[in-house]
Amino acid sequence: MIQRIQTVYFFLAALCASTVFFITVYTVTLVPAGGFIPPITMHYDLSIEDAIKNLQGLVCMIAVLVPLAAIFLYKNRRLQIRLGWVALIISCVALALLAIQYIDIALKAPGNEAEIVPGAGLFIPIVGIIFLILAIRGVKKDEALVRSADRIR
Repeated sequence: MIQRIQTVYFFLAALCASTVFFITVYTVTLVPAGGFIPPITMHYDLSIEDAIKNLQGLVCMIAVLVPLAAIFLYKNRRLQIRLGWVALIISCVALALLAIQYIDIALKAPGNEAEIVPGAGLFIPIVGIIFLILAIRGVKKDEALVRSADRIR
């Protein structure tokens, strides 16, 4: 199980998906007009409690759990491929929800009064999607190898 490279890819994909809960997704700095009040900085990051409260957190939590579940299904490669595709779709949806929220905040921010800076939490899930693609390729190669060995018998 551990010696297969797709196991490492699934684990790294789950790790990348979980970074949303620990790293800042974006930072909003509000500069009030007049200059008398100091700027207000807000960091947006998901917490584990958000996974229970809202859809975005729930989708991000599922994006972490599905690749972890796929690791332990190494004997059933077809199901592992399906779970890989499901994890890929869920990760894309989670990334889209984060991007939509970022764009929504950027559009609602008044002119020069707000500065919105994307954080690493907005980009690391993209790396997780790449790891999922690599994991699916690895499982498919294993399946092809097993089928070719069955043909020889």
